[in-house]
Amino acid sequence: MRLFLKFCAHFIEKLILPYYCVMCLEISNQRRDLCRQCQKELPTSPHTCQQCGIAFPSTHHPYRCGQCILHPPHFENTVVGFNYHTPIDRWLKQFKFHKKGLYARILTEIYGEKLARMLEEHPENEPQVIVPMPLHWRRLTQRGFNQAYIIAQQLSQQLHIPILKQTTVTRTKYTHAQSSLNLQSRQRNVCGAFSAQNFYGIDHVAIIDDIITTGNTVNALSQELKLHGVRRVSIWALARVN
Repeated sequence: MRLFLKFCAHFIEKLILPYYCVMCLEISNQRRDLCRQCQKELPTSPHTCQQCGIAFPSTHHPYRCGQCILHPPHFENTVVGFNYHTPIDRWLKQFKFHKKGLYARILTEIYGEKLARMLEEHPENEPQVIVPMPLHWRRLTQRGFNQAYIIAQQLSQQLHIPILKQTTVTRTKYTHAQSSLNLQSRQRNVCGAFSAQNFYGIDHVAIIDDIITTGNTVNALSQELKLHGVRRVSIWALARVN
């Protein structure tokens, strides 16, 4: 709630004061705190695996990567906004651990525009609801907010897609931070970590997260959602580690 009030205050402030680019520190030439030239320099991948979102080399871009072909995840497709490189990695850490909401607002707005273009071209890919990646109550108490829910709120406003009630999907297992674990430990870490209620009349959902690393967390949540009636799961994340 506090971050949402900050967002409203930021909006009112920008009706009066100019926008300044957070990268070059010059007055921005568009209605966000990032100028057009600096926005073009943000790290993205034109070619990715359509299922897990991992980046392909520019000369090699099949529909799915080998890992998804050999071991298909429980979700159908992934749309990633940025590569987890400078300055995206620094901005998302500032958002998650130091409550610097400005960076998340900028990235989510740009990402939302990408999703809007995608859904305009392929309206059949629009989910019925978006599901923020839940935090365990202990982690939520420590951090003070759920970064995925903040991102989901902004995307919901931009795309006019409702957010699923937070009580419908919960994180019941307190897990170690995935970034501190190896691949096998990450898989065990999130096994049985989520609980969901039945999804009556909801066939397609999009899970919202800030960062995808190995994809184990979103895969575990996707599996839980499908056990409770969801037929199709999309993953929407601001960034992916490649």
